[in-house]
Order: sequence, then C-alpha cells, then structure tokens
Amino acid sequence: MRDIITARTERDIERAITHPDLDFEVWRAGRTRFVFDEGRVREVPRIAGGSGITGAWVELMYSNKFAYTAKNTFTTEFNIADTATGNPVFTLPAEFFLPSYAAGKAVRVVTRGVQLGTGSTPPTWLWTYRFNPTLTPAVPPTGPIIAGGPAAITGTTTTNSLWESTFDVQLTVEGAAGNNSTLRGLGSVSSTRGLVSPFAMDLYGGAASPGTVASFDWSVANTLTVGITCGTSLAANQMTLLQLLVFGLN
Repeated sequence: MRDIITARTERDIERAITHPDLDFEVWRAGRTRFVFDEGRVREVPRIAGGSGITGAWVELMYSNKFAYTAKNTFTTEFNIADTATGNPVFTLPAEFFLPSYAAGKAVRVVTRGVQLGTGSTPPTWLWTYRFNPTLTPAVPPTGPIIAGGPAAITGTTTTNSLWESTFDVQLTVEGAAGNNSTLRGLGSVSSTRGLVSPFAMDLYGGAASPGTVASFDWSVANTLTVGITCGTSLAANQMTLLQLLVFGLN
C-alpha cells in the first residue's frame, strides 16, 4: 500500500501521452484501487471479480481521439473536455450501476495534460470532475462532484509541464431512481514540474474527505466534465487536456 502523494515522473506521463498503450492502461486500471485510510488517500491492490457492461471485469469505455483545445483567461469552473476539437463528451450509460447489483462497482477516470503559467502571477489550479445527469452539461457544470480538490494548488511557470490525475468512483448506496444514490470518489492529481511542493493533491467525491456524494441518479445517462478553475485570469495561465481515459471496473 502506498500514499497517493507519490507523483509519477514527467517522463512517465509524457510517454503515456506520446506512446499510448491502451492494453497497459487497462492492466494498470485493474490492478489497484483507492481507499481513504487514516486521513490519507492510499492505493491498494485490486482483486479481480464481477463484470463490466460488455462482460469484462475491466474495460476501456472511452479514449479521446484528439487533444483538447487549450483554455485560458477564466476564473470560474470550465470544462476542458469540451467538443470543440471533435471529441464527443463521455456519457456513462443509464443503469451502468444496476440496482440490486452494482454496490461496489466502479468507474476509473485517467486524465493527462499540460499547464503553463506566468512568472508575475503564477496560476492556482482547482480540478473538479462531475457526472452531469444531462446530455448537455451546464456552463459552468453543475452536476455531482465525483472527484475534486479540497483547495486550489499552485502551478509553476514552467512551459507545458505535464500533469496526471487518476481516481475511482464507486457506488456505495443504491437509492431510488432520481438523485438518491451515493458515490464515493477517491484519487489524486500530480505533476513533478507543473505544481509546487508537494507536487500532488488528493481528489475526493464532493471535493471533501471522506469522498462521498449523495445525489447521483443511476437511472439516466450522465455526462463527464473535467472542470478546471484558475485563480487569475491571464492568457499566460493556460491549461490543456491531452488525454482522457474512462474504464469500467468490477
């Protein structure tokens, strides 16, 4: 078991983007899971079991074809996984979390991108991932936060420094159709050159420990948004999403 605060190296993240290996990503997604233990998000081995919607216990459900458009000059939550470059928004199918069956079933989300900032006013970044119970998410997004930072973290002035986030979203309480079910989201975002010490931050469902959000509707399709909030609106404070992978687990 290891603390999630341990960041992957710049070389690891860069190779994952420039030489995508989806077989490896599926293998990696199926090996570990996230738990909240003694006030920390930790990664522990996963035991295979159950099935995904196609009959596999771990499956790749989404992989973007194009890099997303760079975003800057914003201070409210902005979806950096929009459709401007031709990528469709990932949509979790209705009843992916089947009632009476899906307690403990999970979705893993992996994102990788680059950030840059200006020396005069370094950016502060806040990551906010949501499942929106609508095919066209609001601007800014308003759906349940499945993973988010409890506070913003400061970026560096290094040009195009890579970052990576990974988190799991589990169904923990099966409620009636409507916003009545509970999810638990746990994971982290890290960058060895793009963020200042400690170079990483925990991500929680509801953007707060212990990571639960009690307003999920399993009966409808839910679109995924990758929200970023910047502390200072400057053209030089820029964020770009390069890779978005979504897996079904268990």
